Amino acid sequence: MENSNLLNGFQKQLVCIQYPGTVNDEIKAIETLGGLSGISQAYSKNNRLQLRFRPKDPYCKAAYSHTYSCTGVLLKIKVKKKKNSGEIPEVKLSEVVGVINVMHKFETLCDFQYLPMTDKDDASPTGKNILNELQPKGIQNIEWLDASQRYFLLPPIFSRIDCPQKYIFYLNSPNEQSDITSLFSKDRKIRCAYSIFITFNHTDMTPTVPKKNAIECLSNVSSVAIEKVRKIFEEKPMWSRLSLLYLTKLSPDTLRNILVNIAYQYMNGPWRLLWTKLGYDPRKDPQSRIYQIIDFRVRNTGGFKSVLKAYRTKSRCSMLNKSNIHKTEGTNVEFPNESKIQNLEESVYVLKPGMLPPRRQMFYQYCNLKIPEIEEMLSKLGEVLPGSSCDERRGWMPYGFDNQCRNIITSYVLEKMREISAQNVPFDDKPGTSKITEDGIVENFGIEEEDSESDDDDENKNDEYESDDTD
Repeated sequence: MENSNLLNGFQKQLVCIQYPGTVNDEIKAIETLGGLSGISQAYSKNNRLQLRFRPKDPYCKAAYSHTYSCTGVLLKIKVKKKKNSGEIPEVKLSEVVGVINVMHKFETLCDFQYLPMTDKDDASPTGKNILNELQPKGIQNIEWLDASQRYFLLPPIFSRIDCPQKYIFYLNSPNEQSDITSLFSKDRKIRCAYSIFITFNHTDMTPTVPKKNAIECLSNVSSVAIEKVRKIFEEKPMWSRLSLLYLTKLSPDTLRNILVNIAYQYMNGPWRLLWTKLGYDPRKDPQSRIYQIIDFRVRNTGGFKSVLKAYRTKSRCSMLNKSNIHKTEGTNVEFPNESKIQNLEESVYVLKPGMLPPRRQMFYQYCNLKIPEIEEMLSKLGEVLPGSSCDERRGWMPYGFDNQCRNIITSYVLEKMREISAQNVPFDDKPGTSKITEDGIVENFGIEEEDSESDDDDENKNDEYESDDTD
């Protein structure tokens, strides 16, 4: 008989609720949890339990439980009390009531409570409960609608979070401000604070001089390196960082220290990420359209994925300290050191027929696309009409010019991939024939255009990666 009771007890599944308080009345405690129906509904739908300390008040904010898996047994033990407290009590009955696999714990903070009461006054020293006025019972007559009512409008929640959060307060003392950065990143190298960054809609005067004290960055830079970069900007007023690294063969730190004294950078628009010579405003010069950026992306299909590397990886983006390591433990990502800068190839900023992009996403300047069709299109671009303004997305280029260039680049890349691959590279569409009109626009090209929304979404990601010179 005892064995059968024991087996029946282990076959019964129970749910444990850790009530955040001392329970003197089980019926009232169950009412605060929504009653048996509320508990059953939460268990059947795997929802959190809601605990309302004033179940009859609709304005009461609930506390929510968290569900945990557990392994426990509920025992029922009857003990015979002894008159002498020193004697060991005798166990009369012990049985297994059930097995507990699920437990509800109220470990979060309860939301702020706002009681439906009036302020204290002489008539009611403790305040007056106005719940009956706010929530009338039964059917009211038409006069109740015309009577003045109290304003008692509460938000659904007061606090957005119900778990305690750690917060590091800023120091108010000016003498201690220098220690704030050590609280967040002790190993991160301090970045250069002299770069000038502006947006496309910048309304102030175009930067003509570097920031104050920027000359300090040139203390350890040779005059030969400074003159080399100055001559490059005399040839062309706008350059990308990779093109400057390839042409100068300088280290990234040395190049950055020089650039902050002779150039500024756009954060968005058709010239985003480019270093622009101080005093030059491409928004006022239609001839600057050849320096605009075109965002080219190779689709992640077939042979492209095996030959071309991704623009960046998650492991690379998640690293904070890039100052004193070339390879991070546990990853295959290597940061460019000085030897790799010396071995940069021309393809990092120039694209020619028979040349593959080094990454599946590249930022080219139109002037660096040495492809016959694109060069012909650029040469056939007409003069900008008087009174025309520079567009934030297209710059000085006509509508659809960038998409046509992407189609041409894709055809060249696809052709090169087929030359080096034993099988054809799978692609969504096959390129058709291109025809260059008198306006320099390619028509009837069979490559699907990129989604403009995806371009906008990825611009911010690319800006974060390229603008590693930010303050």
